[in-house]
Amino acid sequence: IGDIFNELETREKVCYSDGKLNYASEYFRKFFSSSVQSIVDEVKRVLKSKRCSEVEYILMVGGFSESEIVRDGIKMTFPEIRVINPEDASLSVLKGGVLFGHDPDTVRFRVCPQSYGMAMHEYFNPKKHDLSKSCKVGNTQFAVGCFEKIFEKDEIVEVGQKKTVRVAEDFTGQSEKMRTQNKEIEMYASAAKDPKLISDPGCTLQGIIVVSPPGGRWPEKMKGKITFKVTVTGINVSFMDRYTKSTSGGEIKFSEPKPQAGENPLNRSFRKDDL
Repeated sequence: IGDIFNELETREKVCYSDGKLNYASEYFRKFFSSSVQSIVDEVKRVLKSKRCSEVEYILMVGGFSESEIVRDGIKMTFPEIRVINPEDASLSVLKGGVLFGHDPDTVRFRVCPQSYGMAMHEYFNPKKHDLSKSCKVGNTQFAVGCFEKIFEKDEIVEVGQKKTVRVAEDFTGQSEKMRTQNKEIEMYASAAKDPKLISDPGCTLQGIIVVSPPGGRWPEKMKGKITFKVTVTGINVSFMDRYTKSTSGGEIKFSEPKPQAGENPLNRSFRKDDL
């Protein structure tokens, strides 16, 4: 094995001795180049936001932060910011999880890593909608695949905070099965702050929002609002009918739904209610 390594172009950087590979320091650091650069790029992106314009400290936690190569990469890139690497940095995340488990109120705010929204459709308007992103039901043309934003990327959300989306649906002539079954709406995430369509670049399907009919049956002409309430560990969903004020529950299922062949594009969305 030693003879083979002596014949390689890297023989000055890597050698074999006593059953071990010995690397030159600078050559070994190249193994970390890609991951360290990715971390640096992400920190740069975060620091560009207005909220982080006055950051004076970087606190490094987690197992990888104990690597001298990673620490040096951060310190060299951000010399004007003090980098703190606490003792037992690898246990910081674990300890934080334990503290959170004992006292969930420890975390009151979160920052949205992406924009989150639901699929909606609305009456087609040639001045604002693309005809290729529409469909006709009966005599009515609908713009489909609209991204109805609920939470915006980089938005600070607080436990207990509520967001509402006004929706409408016409169940006239629908079967009793359609009138009594839960409504499923596709939920999407986007890397953009203000996406317009669920087909925009960077939009990904996250799961479905399931809403139960109030009183066990959808009215023929339904108008109401879906409320999303931020909890300690997730989001609660509820629905209220505008006219009867009756309410029903809901949930978010974070699993990619399987579309049915030939499925109506309106089935997994609500119509936007512009009042």
